[in-house]
Amino acid sequence: LIAKCKLCGRVNSLDIVKDSYKPYSIDDSEQYHPIVKFDCRGVEPTAFDPRVGWKAVGTESGTPFDDIDLSEKEWADYDEKASAATEITEVCARFVLSKK
Repeated sequence: LIAKCKLCGRVNSLDIVKDSYKPYSIDDSEQYHPIVKFDCRGVEPTAFDPRVGWKAVGTESGTPFDDIDLSEKEWADYDEKASAATEITEVCARFVLSKK
């Protein structure tokens, strides 16, 4: 993302740090866990909107679920291999300053 300030003309950017993607598992539930790092120059992210394109794997069956839409901050489906409902709920995020 590149944005130019309309007042001062400064060019600001936000890039995803290469190879910084990390999976979030059931073991990470109930706690914050980094999933990606950003290199921010002149901008500070304040909100996260997960939207579409997420992937998950059934914890009991290993069933892959692709193109998950988290725009409502929750998702539900049925895992036929496990004969059970599966869901993602209470999606929340925070940004933490990292000097690395």
